[in-house]
Amino acid sequence: MANADYRDLMTMTEEMLRALLVSVHGSTSATVPVFDIDAKTVTRGEADEAESKTLELDFSGEFQKFDVMETLGLDPLDLGNLDLLRPKLR
Repeated sequence: MANADYRDLMTMTEEMLRALLVSVHGSTSATVPVFDIDAKTVTRGEADEAESKTLELDFSGEFQKFDVMETLGLDPLDLGNLDLLRPKLR
């Protein structure tokens, strides 16, 4: 791993998550309950529904990748200046 870069680590992470899902669920997809982070509870359906809302996760394909700096709206040149960086991260 001496010459590994971030792309190698992304690939290893994808492989690890796939293997974990197969180990736990027996396949590369799983149905999980939706978590309401504000209420800190699993989101429930309507009163007449017996089941909670769920989300289908499929880890079989290539993962979507995002440029962190672009997604957060940051300029790489600001990384050395905490006074400029701190308000943007809040």
